[in-house]
Amino acid sequence: SQTLTWDGRTKLQILSSRDNAKSWNFVCYVSEPDEHFFYPHSYVDYEKKLVYLAYENARQHYINVYTFEELGV
Repeated sequence: SQTLTWDGRTKLQILSSRDNAKSWNFVCYVSEPDEHFFYPHSYVDYEKKLVYLAYENARQHYINVYTFEELGV
């Protein structure tokens, strides 16, 4: 049987790519080091220049909204 652990997981973070996903650049952390989140989903609204990030921790759901300017895109 498989034991599920948090080992090997990293903080939830946002990365960006300017070369069609060949390489990635760190933008910012979404969570603190001791927080564990999963199932992140994102949506980019190019017209409004916003990025929506939804994620959860099995107890609560979160939605963050970032402007392109905040993310440096």
